[in-house]
Amino acid sequence: MTTLRIVRLLPDLLSINGSLGNAEILQARASWWGWKVTVKDVTEGATFPTSADIVVIGHGTSSATTRALAALHAWSPHIRSVHDKGAAILGLGLGGDLLGQSVELRDEKLEGLGMTPLDAVLQHHHVSTEVWGVDSEGRESAGYLNDLTQRPASPTPLLTLSSPPSVSGGEGHHTNRIWVSAVSGPLLGLNPHIADDILRSRDSLPEPTERHAVADAAAAKARQAIAGRLGV
Repeated sequence: MTTLRIVRLLPDLLSINGSLGNAEILQARASWWGWKVTVKDVTEGATFPTSADIVVIGHGTSSATTRALAALHAWSPHIRSVHDKGAAILGLGLGGDLLGQSVELRDEKLEGLGMTPLDAVLQHHHVSTEVWGVDSEGRESAGYLNDLTQRPASPTPLLTLSSPPSVSGGEGHHTNRIWVSAVSGPLLGLNPHIADDILRSRDSLPEPTERHAVADAAAAKARQAIAGRLGV
């Protein structure tokens, strides 16, 4: 039986827009295949676990930036160690920004963890809209953006958005077992194919079960509803 250890970092600071629910989606989909799954929450000041297969860092408000970044820097050697040993990392919204090179907040530029090539400027232009496009494998993807952050396009975006036109282009980042996105909804609930990509980085996946099929069909229906509302 495959075991899966999911670690959620800073649920006390980074938990808005359904971001931490992505860990529960990974847990559910893995458990439907009979995997033994644990989800461990690691709060500010706690000891980082000695092992992990997936690390999830959620979204938070700009007021959480300084504290969250300090905690992540304290854990940085351990985060890098588990990643070097094969762990996947999922960063949502601010959590993904903190994995990058820098975060600019109120004219102060803070050093990120440097695990992606991205920079972010917080409290910039507000975007609040449903979005639709395709992922890096060309698969239909959708969700919701509620964002105040400016980010340059990644050389390897997770999603390419086509609707609405105001947000079209590359979104997020994906390379070397790191997935980053500002799309909520949460991201993996509407796009379970991305959840399975993350799980596949841990182990090969069997054929989908009936539970997977039901969840995937519901997600596809929800994505099509978003596409319809956007006029795709």
